[in-house]
Amino acid sequence: MHYAMKKITVAALLALTVAGCSSTGTMVSQEQAQQFTVGKTTLEDVVAKLGAPNSRSITPNGITTITYIHTATHINAATFVPYVGLLAGGASANSNTATMTFDANHLLMGTGITDSNSKINTGLLNQH
Repeated sequence: MHYAMKKITVAALLALTVAGCSSTGTMVSQEQAQQFTVGKTTLEDVVAKLGAPNSRSITPNGITTITYIHTATHINAATFVPYVGLLAGGASANSNTATMTFDANHLLMGTGITDSNSKINTGLLNQH
């Protein structure tokens, strides 16, 4: 019986850990961005390598900007515990945004990557 209780406890903890995480989008690392060469890499090359971007804009003079956005969130385990979540709950989020600009001939003009981290405190005792 003791063994069965351990299995249930481990399964419950694992479920709480997995249930509190989510991510969406395409993450582009600095190393990946450095593989693309200004003036040589085409828009089509980037899309073939990274997939479809989250957004695309084109100016009247033919400049195209594409953006890849990746967001990952993790809900603190304390949030799921009755009463404890009310006092010490919260979440964290990490975001990665890669922006690439192409000239009218679809040749890469430049790249930029922004990483950001956020912490959300929802518990009554962890407000700062």
